[in-house]
Amino acid sequence: GYLNLKVYLLFQSSKGSRLLRLQLEKLPSKFVVDLPGSPQVPDHDIYIDAVFGIGLSKPVEEKIAILFNALKSKDVISLDLHSGLD
Repeated sequence: GYLNLKVYLLFQSSKGSRLLRLQLEKLPSKFVVDLPGSPQVPDHDIYIDAVFGIGLSKPVEEKIAILFNALKSKDVISLDLHSGLD
């Protein structure tokens, strides 16, 4: 399985939406890692970008822009779903 799976949060989960908190409750806590401050990109074989959905129309925060720039040279799979999709 997924013994080396990590879910990196760019903010404290308590500041996320109710739906985010519900999803995180379903995920074993050993997989969830908070990234404080400016995120450093840990070394992994593959990265899954599920940060935003389709239709983002505002500038991204500096912390997220730094992360995206660091991932440019990595193998990334993007999950671009509509933001309002349950």
